[in-house]
Amino acid sequence: MRHKYHPLQSPTSIRLLKLIGCTQHPDSDGNVNVGIWDIIQVDIEREHPSYICISYTWGEGEFTNSVMIKDNTIIMTSENAYEVIIKYKIDEYIWIDQVCINQDDIDERSRQVQLMTRIYAQCARCDAWLGRTDEYFDDACSIAKEISRSFPDSFALADLARLAMRPHQDIRQSLQRNTPPILIPLVDDKRWLALMQFLRRPWFSRLWTFQEAAVPKGLVFRCGHRVLDFVDIHIAAIFSAGGNPWNLDSPGAHLRTQAILVSRDVITYKTKEPFIRLLHRVRNVAYECSDQHDRIYALMGLLSEEMKVSIEVNYRLPVELLYTRAARAMIKKAQSLHILSLKLDPTKSALDNLPSWVLD
Repeated sequence: MRHKYHPLQSPTSIRLLKLIGCTQHPDSDGNVNVGIWDIIQVDIEREHPSYICISYTWGEGEFTNSVMIKDNTIIMTSENAYEVIIKYKIDEYIWIDQVCINQDDIDERSRQVQLMTRIYAQCARCDAWLGRTDEYFDDACSIAKEISRSFPDSFALADLARLAMRPHQDIRQSLQRNTPPILIPLVDDKRWLALMQFLRRPWFSRLWTFQEAAVPKGLVFRCGHRVLDFVDIHIAAIFSAGGNPWNLDSPGAHLRTQAILVSRDVITYKTKEPFIRLLHRVRNVAYECSDQHDRIYALMGLLSEEMKVSIEVNYRLPVELLYTRAARAMIKKAQSLHILSLKLDPTKSALDNLPSWVLD
């Protein structure tokens, strides 16, 4: 029987999921252990619970996997969500949108998205789930760590990003002149190709993962049972860009990790980079989302409180009206028409009724 969600009790209530035990169920290969989960409500304003947020990609297809709740009901999930959930141990509370938000209730979805920044900001950590390990994984991790460990802590990431846009041989020669010399793997090292494949994982192209990685205090990358360091991945992604000699299209992962890094600094250190500039960073990368509302809602965590008040989270709102209100709020906040410089060719807009001055 499908699980019946009880309405959330307050504007700052969320649901959390916790593994409480296992039971055996018959399977074609015999009996298998199936997790039994508890789903509870907490008020994050009053109770300050400890929990882990999960950042992942929903994937394609129907919800065909079931999470068994302790009242003998089930919640259907995508394969990706189920694969993440079963990695967690007894007594670890997790928040994962596909289960902790009633996806059949569009009004609840709107209210929870309004709360999303707070959900991620208050978590103990965020686990960014990149998927299973594959044949490229070990080589990709190996070269990422080797590149990252080659640089002293004093080496500025901004300088590194500029350097990495040059041809590969120029990069090597420049780094070798450093004191002490910095050595990076040779261009014919097969691990470069593994790294490029690794950076094509869907997590790096999903729009929601941008905010989910930028807002939390703690961020961990997970792939299978392995844990990865964000800075290692970021530095390796930088070197996958620019004049790479492998004749492979760059997945733009270096721009995405750079945007995440800058946004984490904005949130953590309250630096003054305007939202319009962050928006520009995001628009330079082909982020994907299935609902056009999320081109605004997925970035709410980077908005000032003043702008958040100006933008209503409402999935019933026509997309054209949402984009128009968001553009008006950004112009008012910036006291500038600079946003118009980000507007692409109006004749190529995907939305027919969008004003010519509004970003899509």
